[in-house]
Amino acid sequence: MIRVFINLKSNLFLCLFSYTENTLLNEKKHYPIKLPSFMSQASNTIRQREFAKQYSLILLKELFSTDYAAVNSYYSVSHGKQLTALLLSHIPEVGYIGVDIEYLYYHRKVRHFMIDYLRKYESYLNPNTDKIYLSTVVFCCMESIYKALFYFQPFTFNIDDYVLEKFDDQLCTFIYVGSEIKLKIPKIHCTYYEIDGSIIAVTLMNDSLVSVLDDSNSLV
Repeated sequence: MIRVFINLKSNLFLCLFSYTENTLLNEKKHYPIKLPSFMSQASNTIRQREFAKQYSLILLKELFSTDYAAVNSYYSVSHGKQLTALLLSHIPEVGYIGVDIEYLYYHRKVRHFMIDYLRKYESYLNPNTDKIYLSTVVFCCMESIYKALFYFQPFTFNIDDYVLEKFDDQLCTFIYVGSEIKLKIPKIHCTYYEIDGSIIAVTLMNDSLVSVLDDSNSLV
């Protein structure tokens, strides 16, 4: 099953679909995609990522009669437990994007490093919010921001680089305090959505690495 979410201006797209081997084989019968020859030696994860990109571009072209591979567009991809999430943008003011998907494992315990992290912000977090939900959303948003920044400059993820400033419905705000990338405006907004038992986080930044937040870019 394929799901596509679009913003009001039709220049930001989120595609969700299964990346399991059976699904890929079935989809290839309808959409013959030839991966680059150098991909033959690549890992399954890398091949799935490239397939996800190509497949989503074909899907969007069929739905909207536009060749998004030929326009100035940016993409980010993430693989979850059951779904691939691919974010595609050709918003003029956006130069860096990041998407992350994390499954809500309600039967598991909160990871230790997230317990320590969230304890710092207990004073303004709603104590009634489910701890698994909270930790998953916050971590997912941090990963999304990291991916957007990584496209500008590769660096190592460090949970302490992201100071949680605000946690709202569908929006997390962080202050980036990492030393590897210097931001003129360190405040970064990340929107998130709960879809089919997973959290999906989206980060948009302009060419100057300033967070872009616009209600018209809401996807759900």
